[in-house]
Amino acid sequence: MKTKANSRLYIFGAGLSHSYNKDIFPLTNNLIKKAFDLKLLEKKETLRAFVSDIFNESIDNINFEKVASFLYNNPFSSEGEPKQTYDLLYIELISIISLIYGNPNLVSADTEKWKIDTLNAFSTHFQKSDSTIISFNYDLLIEHYLQKNTQWNPIYGYHMPFYPPFSYQPYNDHIQRIGGSILKLHGSLNWGLPPEEILNAKYEKLILDTENYSETIFRTKYDSLYFTNNKLYPYLIPPVAGKIYENFIMRNLWRKAKAAMQIYPEIHIIGYSLPESDTSVEFLFRLGSKETAPFGGQKIIHIVDPCIRNDKESEFETILKAGNSKNLVKIHKMDGMEYLKSLNYQTD
Repeated sequence: MKTKANSRLYIFGAGLSHSYNKDIFPLTNNLIKKAFDLKLLEKKETLRAFVSDIFNESIDNINFEKVASFLYNNPFSSEGEPKQTYDLLYIELISIISLIYGNPNLVSADTEKWKIDTLNAFSTHFQKSDSTIISFNYDLLIEHYLQKNTQWNPIYGYHMPFYPPFSYQPYNDHIQRIGGSILKLHGSLNWGLPPEEILNAKYEKLILDTENYSETIFRTKYDSLYFTNNKLYPYLIPPVAGKIYENFIMRNLWRKAKAAMQIYPEIHIIGYSLPESDTSVEFLFRLGSKETAPFGGQKIIHIVDPCIRNDKESEFETILKAGNSKNLVKIHKMDGMEYLKSLNYQTD
């Protein structure tokens, strides 16, 4: 993997999408509350009872990642009726994510123009500079702007071996790659898999519908939990240690993410809070930050979080300097979109 002199590595967490539009993209700790406010849970009595019984909390006050992690990797649900119940509850959680983050109206009336202009400029810079994005987000915000403004194509842009719908042959992997790469380490709303494989962590034949790309995100209204045309579930992975590594294509994607961290001299981590449940990312940061910058000199790592605590600052610095004390870690207590705007890509 080679980089251009002006290329950068961007690591995006939910805070960036939330910064773009707080109503469309709630943070994960408010995700279930958002679903509650939108009355998406009125008919999900089993899920409400489960949260109350297991976590002893109201469903409008529970952290999504906590519930999803329990349902996805629960050792007490390996067989019998409990497993069937937990599997159905997990699928209900996936439907909630899809209903909220799959909102097709990414440029709503209350999205400020400067934010739209900023992502328009960023997407153009991203392709020209041949940069890379590591994303922990399920949503398609960045892809929306890349496809709007550049020749970026998900077939090669995701660095994943996708299959067309209803096909046994993968897409041609010799298609010329144009622009940067997006490595989505927790899956994506537009990566599909058959309903019967939704809980199969080893399943590797992921489907991407490029002809109906804009239609393969979940719409605000749907009843069947499926992609509208092709009867697929989205491939999403909650931040649970271990599970992702049962799948070869995801292991390979994580290796590419580690390589990206090692070779880029400048890294921007925007809107990612390093939650305790996501131990895999901590190891990624520790391993990826070991190598020195390939262009010589110092590797500069920017952490962007408007509400970062002092203890979290120290944690980031310890992790990102674990293998290389020369790394310079800079903390920016700024809103994610304001930070992207400050990089002034309009002049690139």
